[in-house]
Amino acid sequence: MIELIKNTHWEQIYIFLADGEPPMIARILAVNTLFFILFAYRRARGIPAMREKIAVRVQGLLVAANVLILFQNEITSFIGHFG
Repeated sequence: MIELIKNTHWEQIYIFLADGEPPMIARILAVNTLFFILFAYRRARGIPAMREKIAVRVQGLLVAANVLILFQNEITSFIGHFG
């Protein structure tokens, strides 16, 4: 496991996450922060916790939003081929 961490190309990961305007990592953090604020607001108001199915769906939407942000350039170029 340690060898995997040592052999990771951290420069490429940094370049990937720092790409774009605003940087991709900032867009991902903005989406995650939005969901966290909603979670904290519900807790502060004393609203009961979500049912398990709803929580799983919200997490799925969060993952989907992050994937859309990560692959935004590829998705827009793919859609551009059709229109």
